[in-house]
Amino acid sequence: MNDNTRFTEARSRMLPLGRAEHSYDLLMSHFAGCYLDMQNAGYDNLPDLEVLHTWLRELNFVIRPNLIEAWKLMAEHFGFSLGQKVKLEGTLFYPVRASVYPHEHVVTFTGFAALKSGKPGKTSVCVEAEASSVVEVFDQHLEAEELQALFFENITRRNPVRSFLDTELAMLS
Repeated sequence: MNDNTRFTEARSRMLPLGRAEHSYDLLMSHFAGCYLDMQNAGYDNLPDLEVLHTWLRELNFVIRPNLIEAWKLMAEHFGFSLGQKVKLEGTLFYPVRASVYPHEHVVTFTGFAALKSGKPGKTSVCVEAEASSVVEVFDQHLEAEELQALFFENITRRNPVRSFLDTELAMLS
């Protein structure tokens, strides 16, 4: 099997998981935002959180672990591991996630820009890669605990929603 075929197969495995993650994330964020708005408005009859808890369980204990394995396989395809410092398409960074949704023809690695010191910074970067992309790999890695936490973090949510969902998930864990 050639590299293009392996790349296409790995990308195909990631696609439904990425779509599921995206959908669950939108549902949870919207539900949590509405719930918090109702709570702040002083409504007495708030929606039951059982549905939200079902979504949180499904996303964090079923979909996300499978997706993380797919991210790791995609990184391995390019010759590095997640959390490892790499130079891809001219960008020096520490990739922590991979995505093929919504751009199905490329893989987008998301991570943190490397500082001049070589350590990971706080600036988030996204780099698109094709099957033929060349990667330069360095011998620097994020700590395992830090990397694991980043797999489950969603920095695009508004902070009150993120805090609320983190609290609800902590009760389920």
